Amino acid sequence: MSMNWMKHVILGAVAVGVAGSAWAQGPIAPLNAGEKLVYAFTGVVNDTSPSDETATIISCTNVGKDPVDVTVEIYTSSGSLSDTDTQNLFSGETETWETQNTAHIAGSAVAMSVGGIFDAGSGRITAIGKKVLLLCVAQAIDASGSVAGHIANLPVVPIGKLPKVKPLKN
Repeated sequence: MSMNWMKHVILGAVAVGVAGSAWAQGPIAPLNAGEKLVYAFTGVVNDTSPSDETATIISCTNVGKDPVDVTVEIYTSSGSLSDTDTQNLFSGETETWETQNTAHIAGSAVAMSVGGIFDAGSGRITAIGKKVLLLCVAQAIDASGSVAGHIANLPVVPIGKLPKVKPLKN
């Protein structure tokens, strides 16, 4: 692989990050004071009809040592805010949000009040804290539990500067 090719890939990734940051902070909703945009994702699905029960689940773990208020926002295909929820996560704590109650999580997640049926929504994860270090994943799933459950991992794109991580010592 040539170095020239790698330069184009790196520049492309930086351009996507900048564009993503502008999208998520732009017309959708302004951030509150002290709030940091951490991740943005697309491909959110929500369908409560019996023939096509699909949902999106989002899980975040606070890998930092300070408590963090984590907010998950879900937007419909048209860009309208469907629901938002904030949870305080202590160090090492994980929370899971779902766009509707699902057979897979059964009461162990925050069920958001996402209304309507849509198949091309989006979302963002914001946080308020002294030092925000979150790991998050979003997945589209079969909400009924009638099949294996997992449909697809949704790309969760980090926004902004990533923290430097020291390698573990043996």
